Parts: sequence; structure tokens; C-alpha cells
Amino acid sequence: MPSVVVSTSSSCLNLLNVKHDIRILPLHIAINGVDFVDGKNITPSKLAEIMDSSSSSIAMTTPATELEVMAFFLDLYAQGYNEVFVCCLSSQFSQSYEILCTVKQQLADKMLIFIYDTKTLNLHEGALAYE
Repeated sequence: MPSVVVSTSSSCLNLLNVKHDIRILPLHIAINGVDFVDGKNITPSKLAEIMDSSSSSIAMTTPATELEVMAFFLDLYAQGYNEVFVCCLSSQFSQSYEILCTVKQQLADKMLIFIYDTKTLNLHEGALAYE
């Protein structure tokens, strides 16, 4: 059964110069009311530029939508994966875990999806996915 490991972009694995085969589920970044998708229409350097240009800028992450998560998993399924292990940022910090659980139920007839609530975020989340 082909399997794959997934982590959210909160893990920062997509920013490290470390070889891995972990798929990254992009989160949203809201900056001053403008929604960006991590790695799609904003880069770390652009985020830093925005934050540096205005000390009053407020940035926060929001989870991928249920439709985005569904599309992400269906793409993995189309690539031949039917077993997915997801290291998710803490359910205490984000609704990502809840959304992933909803999609897991909807895809139960197609894929085995295991969701691990890391109880952490950022590099710690990435380290657990990498391990």
C-alpha cells in the first residue's frame, strides 16, 4: 500500500535545505486582512518585507479550507497513495486538525489517513514529520 507523510507549512520543512519526501499542506497567512496561501502567492522574503515595512502589520496563520484539504488528498490519491500519515500542528493553536479529521471521514472509502496532533508547531512539528 503506497504511503506518504504530510505536514502543514507551519512545519517550515519547505524552507529548510534538508532532503525529504514529506508533502506540505499549505496554510493561509492573513496579513492586515489580506489572505495569502503559504508558498503559492507569498514567500518568506515577501512576508519579511511586508512585516519590515510596517511595524503595525499583523500576521496570523489560518488553516487550509476543507475544500483545499480535500483537493490535496485527492491529488495524493490520484498519484497512487492510499495511506497518509499527517503530522498536524497543535489542535490547540489551529482548526487544521479538526478540518483534517472531517476530510479523513469523507475519504474513508478511498484512503487510510492517520492524523497526529503534534501538540506543537513550527520546527517541532517538522521534526516529528521528518522522524
